[in-house]
Amino acid sequence: WPCRVPLCRLAAARRMGQRSRQVLRWLYTSAAAWLALVAVAFSGLPGEGTLVRPAALALPVVAIVSLGAYAAGTVAYKVMVFESHPEERAQLESDIRQARAELTQAGVLK
Repeated sequence: WPCRVPLCRLAAARRMGQRSRQVLRWLYTSAAAWLALVAVAFSGLPGEGTLVRPAALALPVVAIVSLGAYAAGTVAYKVMVFESHPEERAQLESDIRQARAELTQAGVLK
């Protein structure tokens, strides 16, 4: 068996690649639609730029604000559902006390 990477990692990488392609496909489609909207807004045709031009100019700002709100919401959700492990916390505090005692004995801490 020449492959040393576990199959679960390969599957996860494959899923990540699919997700990246989906995001890039969405990004390219959105950019093309925005460029078409800008082309129509600034084409110089009579009556074409009255409502479309402000929307075309505001669309990137709206997209960035929406992305920021989505990111903040995602982080808030992940913080709310973060699992707490009391036994791991107690072990970590014990390790910190032990390390402090050893560093105090070595003269590093006072």
